[in-house]
Amino acid sequence: MPVYKAIKLYRNYDDHGGAFGDISLQTHTPDPDEVSAFAAQHGADGAITLVVINKRLDAQAHVRISLSNLPDHGKVEAWQLVDNALTRKPDTSYTHATLTATLPQQSILLLVLPQPKPAKQGKKASGKRS
Repeated sequence: MPVYKAIKLYRNYDDHGGAFGDISLQTHTPDPDEVSAFAAQHGADGAITLVVINKRLDAQAHVRISLSNLPDHGKVEAWQLVDNALTRKPDTSYTHATLTATLPQQSILLLVLPQPKPAKQGKKASGKRS
């Protein structure tokens, strides 16, 4: 896997400046020699980014990601780096604060969990009294 694509995954995955978050979040995997995970939050918009790396040379990795301190459900955007190709995957969602995914052998999955935008409030009318 060329270094350029791996760096692009962290610094410009969507060709529009999409980058891994700037505030590190704690992650844990049961066997980091096989599958590693990293997470961060964007300070500007609150989006959460997760990178999951399948280091296995000969097997897929089935992962179950428990999300704490986040809404119970939400939208997920995904990009995957496998066989030297960085591709956008279809959007998906998570429920019950749990996300599942299957990673091909020797691949990296980037997940972006945008924070829900607050409902817009109506503008107040302004004017002068005569």
